[in-house]
Formats: sequence, C-alpha cells, structure tokens
Amino acid sequence: VVRYLSVLPSYYDSRLAGSEFSLRVVAPYYVHDWAILAIDQDKLGGLAELARRFGKLSASVGVDGGLIRYKRPELSDFDPRESSAGTSGGWQPQVQVIPRLTYDGTDSPLNPTRGVFITAAAPLINTVLRLPCQPGTAGCTSGYTNQLANFYKWEASGKAFIPIRAATLAFLVHAGYGTTLSDRDSDRALPLTERFRLGGNFGLRGYQDYGLRQYDNRGCTLAY
Repeated sequence: VVRYLSVLPSYYDSRLAGSEFSLRVVAPYYVHDWAILAIDQDKLGGLAELARRFGKLSASVGVDGGLIRYKRPELSDFDPRESSAGTSGGWQPQVQVIPRLTYDGTDSPLNPTRGVFITAAAPLINTVLRLPCQPGTAGCTSGYTNQLANFYKWEASGKAFIPIRAATLAFLVHAGYGTTLSDRDSDRALPLTERFRLGGNFGLRGYQDYGLRQYDNRGCTLAY
C-alpha cells in the first residue's frame, strides 16, 4: 500500500517582471498522505503565492484551492458521508487564502546554531461541509445537507537557538486559534483536516497520536 506520494510541478520567478516580488506556482499538484499528517488525506489542486522580502522579514499571500478527501481515524476507508456530493470518492472543494509573515534571524536556514525564527499565518478557509439534518427539511437528502462554510484560522511558531559551547540549546513554541465566520452552530469547529491536535511526533511528544483530547463544558470528549 502506498502511504505517501506527491506530484508537485512548480514554477518560481525570483523577480517577477523585474520587480522586488517573487512568484511561486504549483499546479496542478497531487498529494496522497497517509503517513505524515494526523488525518489520512488526498488533495488535488493548485497553489499560487506572491512574496516579497524586506531584509530578514518576508511577507507573502497565497491562494490554495482544489479538491480534498480525508479518512477519519476510526474508519478503514474514505467515507462518502464526509464529501459534499456524497460520492464514493469522498471529494469536496476547499479554497484557502493564506497571508504569512516570516522573520529569520538565524545563522543558517538548514542547521541553525544561534538566532530566532518566527512565522505566522492567518488562512481564510472556504469549503463545503456535509452536515446532518432533519429528514424532510429543505435540501436534506439521506439525512445530510451541503452547506457553504467559511473559517478563520491563525497559527504561529517561534524557534530560538542558543549555543552552549559545543552544543546548541533549541526552543520551540507553537500556538493557534480557529473559528467559523458563520452564525450557524453546526459548523463551529474547523474542518477535520484543519483542526489542532496534541500527541505524536508532530504534536506533543511522549503521547500517542490523539493522546490528549479536548473536552466540552460537560466533561465529554470532543470529536476529532
């Protein structure tokens, strides 16, 4: 079974039309990731990013759109109920607009031994969710309805490197927040592929994947 596959044809222009801006285009791309990300997923789409550097600070804005499908941890295959169209493939559309700021004050981009690195992004996410509904209501088919939903998410990471003789002491801090831009209670949570998780090598080490759960006001665990 193939656990990871990515096809990323890319174009990069470091001085777009002779200006100080750079342009990166990755299209069309395909990523099959059942190994690295917390949620097994496939994505087919395109990305365009415009950026400019101001010394150690760089600013960029990108647009990433396409079709995505994902598999919940407790399922062995993609669930058609997770797709906006209810198809067997489980595909649904998703578009993100991603502004980002990055400051790189380290002595090396590959193997830093001193300095500080900070990056922050605030993506706006537009997607179609397939949500449970009451049979007989308008737009309700087989107990589900398609709803266009918009989300706001920000996350930031900071790294610090301090040399101590022959060794380097490194620190990492990561924080994030996400919410809906809709008034509907049914889509308060971020899409499953965008939610924050703790546990595992890419979350909080020492705990297994999903080892730290979120709880509501009643003390019940929230869904992944």
